[in-house]
This record gives sequence, C-alpha cells and structure tokens, in this order.
Amino acid sequence: MVYKNKKSRKAIPGYTLIPKEGYYQVRKIGLTKDRVNNDPAFSMTRKLSDEFAVAAKLGTLIRDAVLEDATIAQHPAVLTAALINIIQTDKQNPVGCRSLLNADFSSLENFQFNPSLSWQEATKLHEHVKVDRKKRQWSLTIPAFVPRNAIKGPRSATYCRLRFIQVSIDLTGMVAEKQIQRTTLLPWKHLQIPQQELVFKLHKTAPCLHLLVATINWYESVGHAKVLMPLDTQVPFTILKVGVSK
Repeated sequence: MVYKNKKSRKAIPGYTLIPKEGYYQVRKIGLTKDRVNNDPAFSMTRKLSDEFAVAAKLGTLIRDAVLEDATIAQHPAVLTAALINIIQTDKQNPVGCRSLLNADFSSLENFQFNPSLSWQEATKLHEHVKVDRKKRQWSLTIPAFVPRNAIKGPRSATYCRLRFIQVSIDLTGMVAEKQIQRTTLLPWKHLQIPQQELVFKLHKTAPCLHLLVATINWYESVGHAKVLMPLDTQVPFTILKVGVSK
C-alpha cells in the first residue's frame, strides 16, 4: 500500500508510515503495547522485562556511585548486560522471579567501566585485598612501588593520586552507600613509595553487594607557581573486589 501525499506526516490509525523516495510506504502495526502486556504469546517477554528492570536499576546505582565525577563515557548497556547474566545465575527461582539475592556476583570482578583502559594495563602495583568478616572490613594493601615504573600515565603528568571507591548496595531496598579513599599526591618520578594499607568498613547490613573500584587521578604543574591542575585524560575504572553479605 502506497500513501503518495508526502506533505502529510499524520499517521493512519493502526498503521505506520515509512518514508521512501517520493512517497510513504504504509505498513500495518502488528505489535501493540496492549498485546505485549496481555497476549499469552508474550508471557516470556514480560517475565524477562521484569528481570531486565531489576538489572537496569542496579546498574544505575553502581554507575552513579562509581562514575559520579568520571571523564570517561558511560556504557550502561555493557554493565546492564553483565547484571542480566548475573540474575540468570539464580537457580532457586523460575524465570521471571529470579532474584539478585540468590545470584552469583563473582563475574563482576575485574569489570571495566572504561573498556579502553583497564587497571591492570595502567598499573603494575599487585595490590591485595584482605577480607575480615568478623570486623566487617576490607583491607587493601599496596606494596612499595616506584610511580614511573609501576604506573602508566600521560606524558604531561607530574603527579598522580590513586583513588579507591567502595560501594555497598542494599539488595532489598536498592540503596547505595559509598566511601572513597585516596593516596597522597605521588610525584610521577623514580621515587620509592612505601607500602600503604587502606581500610574500608562495611557498615551496611545484609543482604548487601560490596564493590571495590580502583581509578587514578592525574595532575600537571602549571605556571611558575607550579599549581597542580587535574588532567582530563583516559583513566581506568575497574572493579578489584566483589563481595556479598547475606
């Protein structure tokens, strides 16, 4: 069916107009919102959409906490896809009722919010995270290192700061808390930096998802006063540790 009045873009009820060269092709709409919501043929679609909504909400909470002041482009689809796969690890409930409470989050470890640069590519720090369940805390140990040898940075940088973001998300109330710890400003030169330990208290009660994300801030010296200005450059945002308290 061809609709030749190209000046009119008003849709015909029950049809959609597809622009062609010199005319519109008219195609009847077979899929409607009412059909998706009520047709038994779309029952699986409705079940999967509910799980997708849960994954999308959790992904938004994580991105908002981790990438609040990030200079990288956000990739919501990548994180949401990873979280959908995680929901599917729940073997206790049927499709459509699968829950984050019974899911396995271990695959989130080493997740890259910035796919073009990972923490492992940017550093050679060989840090270690120790879990103390009795004290409800994580201890991050950074061995002694030389910045110029252990960290890959932009040519104009003169200083850097390692930043670690610990995020705790209540899996029932879907509320996130975060804490940030930073190292001191480190001159990017051949200078031995002593071993450091950062402690993160996990205050939120179970059931809760805990993430530890690592990134770097870069600075350059500007002017005679050697004022340090942050650099707008590619940095890693990588999940180093994942834990769930139940």
